Amino acid sequence: MLSNDLIFLTLTIAILAFVVVATIRPLFGKDAPENNELTGRLATLRVQYQEAIDEEERQRLLVTLSELEKRQVATTKPTNGRLLALLLVVVIPLASFATYMAVGRPDLAMFDPEDSISPEAREMITMAEEKLSENPDDANGWAALGQTYLNTGQPEKAIEALGKAVKLEPSDEHRLSLAEARFTSAGLTRDDEAMAILADLFKSQPNNPRIRFYLGLQAVRDRKMGAAKALLRDMFAPANMMEPWYAGTKARLEAELSRMGATLADLNIDAPSGPNQADVAAANEMSEEDRQAMIEGMVAGLAAQLEQNPQDVRGWVRLIRSYDVLNRKKEFLDAIDRAMAANPDSIQILILKAASEKRDGNGLTQPTREKLLKIQKTSDDKELLQVLDQLLS
Repeated sequence: MLSNDLIFLTLTIAILAFVVVATIRPLFGKDAPENNELTGRLATLRVQYQEAIDEEERQRLLVTLSELEKRQVATTKPTNGRLLALLLVVVIPLASFATYMAVGRPDLAMFDPEDSISPEAREMITMAEEKLSENPDDANGWAALGQTYLNTGQPEKAIEALGKAVKLEPSDEHRLSLAEARFTSAGLTRDDEAMAILADLFKSQPNNPRIRFYLGLQAVRDRKMGAAKALLRDMFAPANMMEPWYAGTKARLEAELSRMGATLADLNIDAPSGPNQADVAAANEMSEEDRQAMIEGMVAGLAAQLEQNPQDVRGWVRLIRSYDVLNRKKEFLDAIDRAMAANPDSIQILILKAASEKRDGNGLTQPTREKLLKIQKTSDDKELLQVLDQLLS
């Protein structure tokens, strides 16, 4: 079977040949009659010149022969039109082919984004599509399918699916996912609809990192560095280095800034974006004790930052989970108490406290249970209510 590359190149050459022949054919055809006539006239004049006896007649014939010979030479040389034809036929195709093979991507000639989807993901997509054909009013189903499309490099399909989700249920999460898909699909082009959604969501969720990142990235592209700094600087503070989104989004921001000839320093973001390949290699070579010491140092740094900013709920959540992973129960429980004292209305910290009490086997304390029941009565967040039901059961 022919490869995609060979098929692509064969089709390209065939099309190019057709266009070139149609273009240059007139250039070669119209000079032929004149060449034949000149050749005949020159042959006759040469015979007349040889037979002429009168010197004046010989001079006249010589002048005429000279002029006709010049015309013959001119018409047998490539004219400007023929030089153009030669350029079309030989030089440009060869140069284009050489450049394409040197710096091009022949592997992308017949590339379809769906070709890169794994069989498992393709099967999941097919199943989701079949379920939605049976139940087209499932907003969450459309949202999940749209996110799958986006994660598999199909932003146009993601926009369509997420648009249906938003029409059925215009929740903030569905709208944010739609804005993200539109932003991704637009590439470097500004998508005004995506930006309008993000700006509206920012009013109620000013600390949402996804919203701030896309708004900040567009501000960078618009060269509004003051706005970009206000949106992004706090996002990439050292306190957030343990967030799962930190390294990837910061690397993307660095690439965007580099494309515009700017750096993270222009946004007052100077902390490292996370471990690079050299850091990872060095960590792999560390002893278990050294690696543990490095982790302990990061946790201690986060704890110190929370002493200065105890209202940082996300910071507390990371610290509490870190102590849990490190199996430092005393610090874990102490961090929960201090976080609750500084943020008594935080549902996230309350849930962590409730989960800790249940895990200990003694059940929920009365104050914790009462707080959970109060939230359960007033909340309409389906996911949150499911979590509360599990904790209260």
